[in-house]
Amino acid sequence: MHCPADNCHRTFSSETAANKHRTGAFGVDRQCADPADVGLVPKAAKFGTAWCCPGPEADNDTATWRTDDSPAEEPA
Repeated sequence: MHCPADNCHRTFSSETAANKHRTGAFGVDRQCADPADVGLVPKAAKFGTAWCCPGPEADNDTATWRTDDSPAEEPA
């Protein structure tokens, strides 16, 4: 998920992570916070950095940000 805000343009691993970096009231003073300041962690990916919630239990989309070309495991 990409943040289209003018001075942001960061990439996030999930909607949860993207929403976590937004602060302020909608339509009033909504702005982007530094992802590290709100507890997100960077993860290297082919296209650059994806910001993720820490731990797989908090951010279930991290498996989609693979850094190698091997196929993902099939669900059991």
